[in-house]
Amino acid sequence: MYCVKCGVKLADTEKAIADTEKTIGFSSLEPQFARVDANGRVTGIAEGEASILVYVDSIVELVTVYVTAPKIE
Repeated sequence: MYCVKCGVKLADTEKAIADTEKTIGFSSLEPQFARVDANGRVTGIAEGEASILVYVDSIVELVTVYVTAPKIE
């Protein structure tokens, strides 16, 4: 399991999707490092940096996430 570090906390997207008629979506530009599901949950795949597109209707934002290997203590 990989750890995902993100400079931005995504909101409760499941509730937002249910409460709106707007089109809300997510897409990873580097799925080899991180994947994102339809609810905005990001899963780390391998160490690296991934850009996640977040869009609401015609508004698009880019969020960068950093995936690191877990620390073994």
